[in-house]
Amino acid sequence: MKYLARCCVVLFLMGLSSVYAQEWIPYQQYAEPIPQTIYVQQPQPIVVYQYVPYTIQQNIIVEKRCFFVKTQTVITRPVTQWILQPVVINQ
Repeated sequence: MKYLARCCVVLFLMGLSSVYAQEWIPYQQYAEPIPQTIYVQQPQPIVVYQYVPYTIQQNIIVEKRCFFVKTQTVITRPVTQWILQPVVINQ
């Protein structure tokens, strides 16, 4: 008899709790937003020394010799020289 009474009480409480189950209001705690610091890294230019081609006009003397005559002529030719210069590289 005790067991039957206990079972009835438990069933009654389960039925009572299921009736009001749809009326529960979910609790939402207000969370204050946390400020976030965002660091944006700006690309910095890098200076590197590299050899850069540099073209100059150079005079060359060409000499022709014959039996009794010696002729000299000046010819201008482009000459490439490599000069060490700073170059900016963006990354």
